Amino acid sequence: MEIENNPFDIIVFTETHPDSSINDIESFGRDYCVYRRDRQQEGRFGGGVLIATKRCLKVSPRVDLACESELLFIDIIIGNNRKIVMGVFYRPPNSNLKVLEDLQNSLSDIKTNDTILLGDFNLSEIDWANNRLLKTSEHHASLIDIVQDNFLHKL
Repeated sequence: MEIENNPFDIIVFTETHPDSSINDIESFGRDYCVYRRDRQQEGRFGGGVLIATKRCLKVSPRVDLACESELLFIDIIIGNNRKIVMGVFYRPPNSNLKVLEDLQNSLSDIKTNDTILLGDFNLSEIDWANNRLLKTSEHHASLIDIVQDNFLHKL
């Protein structure tokens, strides 16, 4: 109902919980192209990421950035063939460092400064105003490094 009442151009979700039995049209209708990365790990419930875009937008999935983690990227083409890369990332709580390594590897393969990364990192112990750790952990330190190495800014 929310989508019908507010026809957003782009919708991004984490922890989507779908699997192959759920058809995209059931959730978004025919007005959207849906790009999703369902959780692949056996025995784990939940997870998954999704980007839905209005069909009138010029969008293409970035299959070259695919990895094992719950991470998904698309290119959005806007005026004068300018490209914006949009990604969504979900880091499950208590996951290993591999998911952050996958994120770093994918970001390092993006060749534009126009990148938007959305998601749920489940790492809240960071002072983003000063880019410093409030909790010492490999995961928090890795995320700070990823943000700084890729010139990202938290909004």
